[in-house]
Amino acid sequence: MNKFFRLFAILLGMVALGSVPAQAAEYRNITLPSGVVIEYALVLPDGYQADKSYPLLLALPPDPQTRDMVNAGISFFEAQAKKRGMIVVSPVAPEGELYFRGGAILIPLFLDAIENEFNVGPKHHVAGISNGGISAFRVALDFPDRFQSLTAIPGFPHQAGLEKLVGLKVTMFVGELDTRWIPPMEKAANELKSFGGDVHFEIVAGAINFIRELAATENERLFDLIERGGE
Repeated sequence: MNKFFRLFAILLGMVALGSVPAQAAEYRNITLPSGVVIEYALVLPDGYQADKSYPLLLALPPDPQTRDMVNAGISFFEAQAKKRGMIVVSPVAPEGELYFRGGAILIPLFLDAIENEFNVGPKHHVAGISNGGISAFRVALDFPDRFQSLTAIPGFPHQAGLEKLVGLKVTMFVGELDTRWIPPMEKAANELKSFGGDVHFEIVAGAINFIRELAATENERLFDLIERGGE
């Protein structure tokens, strides 16, 4: 799908949602040992207590992975994460270093910093939308020991080695009208299943690239699937 059409589809989905706020979460900065500063959105659970341990969801944003795209993407996760007791962090790509390209190398350092800041772990959930879904596959394949689940809404891997994801719970959603994304996602899902992986692959009827049905605050199916791996 042309990148401009993807961006239009995401913005169209935001308008259709109607309830996506201009800024969906608190923003903080983390400085990595290399000196790179990553701005990220933070969602804390209802009744958050600093001395209590929480699961962590790394939510990788769509398309250019700017702050605007972080705001759009986090709408999928904020309400249910607050309700279910999960911390969500969603990093802006620093200086355009997209997380399915050169920015992927920053993720372990970012997670190390988050683990120092919050009582989370030991393994995390990773999810992403569109380019964020591709990024989720990239970081999970590069660092499979850091994660317990992977969710792409939509997304598919650009590299080989899917057998490394067999220990993760993998969830893949794609819109029925997002026809260029369906074949590579279906191929990846079938390949993972051939390795014995735990995969949920679903084509959402009538949906486009930005699957607004999954961003509805009352929709619990997404988190039911994310959490099915348990502890």
